[in-house]
Amino acid sequence: MWCVADLTEEYIEKMEDVLETYEKPYDPNEPVVCLDEKPVTLHADIRPPSPVKPGREARRDDEYERCGTANVFCSVEPKAGRHFTAPTPDRCAFEFARFTCDLATKYPAVKTIHLVMDNLNIHHRKSLTDAFGEEVGGEIGDQFTIHHTPTHGSWLNQGTYSKAYLLKESLDRLWKYRYEGAMLNYLRRWIDQLRWQGLQPFQKLAVTLLDHLDGILNYCRTKVPLGVVEAVNGNIKSLLRRGRGYQNLRYLLLKAQRIAASKTQFVVFKKAA
Repeated sequence: MWCVADLTEEYIEKMEDVLETYEKPYDPNEPVVCLDEKPVTLHADIRPPSPVKPGREARRDDEYERCGTANVFCSVEPKAGRHFTAPTPDRCAFEFARFTCDLATKYPAVKTIHLVMDNLNIHHRKSLTDAFGEEVGGEIGDQFTIHHTPTHGSWLNQGTYSKAYLLKESLDRLWKYRYEGAMLNYLRRWIDQLRWQGLQPFQKLAVTLLDHLDGILNYCRTKVPLGVVEAVNGNIKSLLRRGRGYQNLRYLLLKAQRIAASKTQFVVFKKAA
């Protein structure tokens, strides 16, 4: 695999430790939690947005001002479906200690918390003791059983999926825009976020979105829901299966217009024809 470093004994030992931790049956007294962090860029509106009014949707200008960066700590307990996030100004050791302390309070009566993390320099017990002192920091650290992923093996950390989840949720906002400029601007900012994360599947998704950019922006022009588009495609495929050939594309679209199941589908076919 391209993402695997040299398979040394240390690498294999840590990899097997993480995989064995994942294979443990679910035990509420020994939860398995994965932790990671996600850098984010901050933007501010240059012009105040216009709120929604009767007969007019909310409007937001596509220009923005860059306001630096911040960080989001993410933790996920895959087998229990629990997910926690916390925004912080940066990802320094003190902020990590605060998030870890807060994470411990989420599991007040457990035997131990199996915490899976990568090898970032702040992901150690020293961050807790520096922030809260040897006694309190040590007590917090004793609540965790740490499992570090191998060097160049952070892909084993399921906390990475938290970053993917946040990106997926933020992408859903793309379809709320009704103006091409605003939609294009939001998509560009979302792709900028991808470059920070280095998530390979999402990088491929970004390329796909750019390849179909005209079709995405066309959503602002036609306001046709994606469900209707799928129904239209289904009608065309059905006609192609049943037909023995059509004179031209226009004739095919006219035939599809005849069997449109809804007024919206009828309008779509009419425009296409």
